[in-house]
Amino acid sequence: TGGFSVVVAKPKVGKSTLARTLALHVAKGESFLNRDVTKGAVIYLALEEKRTEIKRHFKDMGAIGNEEIHIYTGGTPVDAIKQIKEATERLKPVLVIIDTLFRLTKVKDGNDYIQVTNALDPLLRLSRDTGTHVLCVHHSPKGERSAEDSILGSQAIFGSVDTLMIMKRH
Repeated sequence: TGGFSVVVAKPKVGKSTLARTLALHVAKGESFLNRDVTKGAVIYLALEEKRTEIKRHFKDMGAIGNEEIHIYTGGTPVDAIKQIKEATERLKPVLVIIDTLFRLTKVKDGNDYIQVTNALDPLLRLSRDTGTHVLCVHHSPKGERSAEDSILGSQAIFGSVDTLMIMKRH
């Protein structure tokens, strides 16, 4: 609880599927990857996909529709951080998933340490101040790299997270 994590992989490896599976398990209070979860509400921001696709995917994974998963789809509002904070205060979720990180933050230069740090700070504060875990889905750069270099953009991302999960296709 109160943590900040990022799951990183190249496109089409399964980041969003992993995030949605986690969301469903948290909403149902079912263990995930053999680990206990805290049951509770989930806010899922799908900033790259259509609402119908997201709902169908949850249904295909076994959701029956009464799970407390609050889905937002569409473009990123100008006041997105404010809206996320207000929704978090209102809904008291145990998990907020942002899919994808750079769609939300809209930094001009993802390699600029200061810009990225400033963009991540409100998410870090949200997690710390509310006890809600914030999970961001993010892309990895081309080529094989070490764990700390497997994140697209500035090292500020790796420096800010409590947990970094790296997915690779085998």
